[in-house]
Amino acid sequence: NPLVFTPEIRDVTQAGEGEGARVYKYPIDPAATEGGNHGNDFVYFRLAEMMMVKAEAQNELGQTASAIQLINQVRARAFNPARPLAANLSQTQVRQAIFDERLFEFIGEAKRRQDMIRAGTYTNARLFKQASAPYRILMPIPQNQIETNPLLKQNPGY
Repeated sequence: NPLVFTPEIRDVTQAGEGEGARVYKYPIDPAATEGGNHGNDFVYFRLAEMMMVKAEAQNELGQTASAIQLINQVRARAFNPARPLAANLSQTQVRQAIFDERLFEFIGEAKRRQDMIRAGTYTNARLFKQASAPYRILMPIPQNQIETNPLLKQNPGY
């Protein structure tokens, strides 16, 4: 039977496979060969990310107005009519706006983990999963690298 997809999830603890929004960021490539490799399904860097990186740096340097302008340039592409951020936000509010904007702008691009580590929210409890242990912020160093360089010490917890 074909699935009937709905954007709503009736019960987040028992959601069915047809419930919830789907990420369809990259359309299927009709010229793709077998195996599902479409050649258009992962972005490493793009202009919006460079603008958001610069906005974050400017905001942390106290150049909040410049940061807001960059965020609004990114938002202008996504919203019609435009939905710019207010010009009178504090540095703390802009920091949160950048964090939120990165969530929406880079969905499906594998950026969120690093964003959460940088924001200090990675080990916070989440609705669907227990909080990660703090040592999981750092990845383990491969054993062959430790054996090659005796000055390396394994990250705590591994």
